Amino acid sequence: MLPEGIYRWFRKVWTGLDFEQFPHGVIVSGIPGIGRHDFVKQLIQSLLCSQNGPQGQACNHCRSCELYLTGANADYKSLLLVEGKTQIGVDQVRDSISWINTSHQFNAKKVLFIPQAELMTVQAANSLLKTLEEPPAETVIILLVEHIESLIPTIRSRCRSIHLPGPDRQEAKEWLANQTFENLKNISTVDNLELLLDICSNAPLKVKELISGEEYQQRQLILDQILSVFDQAEDPVMVAKNLEKIDNSIVIYWFYALVMDLIRCRFQLESRYIMNKDYLNHFQAMHESINLIMLYEVYAELNKYYQQRSSQLNQQLLLESLLIRWRNCSTVL
Repeated sequence: MLPEGIYRWFRKVWTGLDFEQFPHGVIVSGIPGIGRHDFVKQLIQSLLCSQNGPQGQACNHCRSCELYLTGANADYKSLLLVEGKTQIGVDQVRDSISWINTSHQFNAKKVLFIPQAELMTVQAANSLLKTLEEPPAETVIILLVEHIESLIPTIRSRCRSIHLPGPDRQEAKEWLANQTFENLKNISTVDNLELLLDICSNAPLKVKELISGEEYQQRQLILDQILSVFDQAEDPVMVAKNLEKIDNSIVIYWFYALVMDLIRCRFQLESRYIMNKDYLNHFQAMHESINLIMLYEVYAELNKYYQQRSSQLNQQLLLESLLIRWRNCSTVL
């Protein structure tokens, strides 16, 4: 029996872990929405547990487990991005290294978790590297990323890689069929479920999040409004105004997904590579009138814009500017 939080699609990875000789540094990679954080949460508890059982299953009853579950275990630290910052700085890493070198509260391991490790500056990563090369006894550093290539090679070479696979389509459907949703009307047919899994890159937890809130409805509004700018039906400034009540990171995410789908259509990739398949006919009708150079400029600007989402810049003005660039992608002016 797998521990809670270890989904069926993680079974092979979990059972392959050696808790008796666990490495000092691990990089956990995988796409969002498949349960990465649940896996790491269980992994951390198993490492901290004083009495873990078969396959590293935490007991949930020892003092170490109790404190971890309440967020008060002094042998665990999570290095989070500081609010208002876009990168994890060297001072944050140095503070965490100082913590690593303090005494343990319990007899089990001490764990440092960096959930957005790809956001470390080069200086921060190099500072962490020294500890990975000569780690204190009974300590583990866990780095979570979407793609392992986002970390510098020297960090990758000092850590064991744990790649988390997503479920296959049938596993994703079966898992979703057993869930309780706040909003069921958007998952009432198999066709809708197939579309939702396509939209979410077959990540079932992302599907659940999407349809339990307002984002699924917001997605259609966002895509329709952005496409209306390309079609010259709406003014970019007015569309930015129409979208201002929606969280900016959500707007940018779906704008980015739309641009990526158009690029795929422009190069005539198979439809299985298209995320927003319900807009496929629209994309195919558009791609002949797209200025590809301008489209790539919008793509590059979207990446830059996304990185600035936590900054103090005027997000509304930036979206207006981006939509004006987007309108200019159309050769039908």
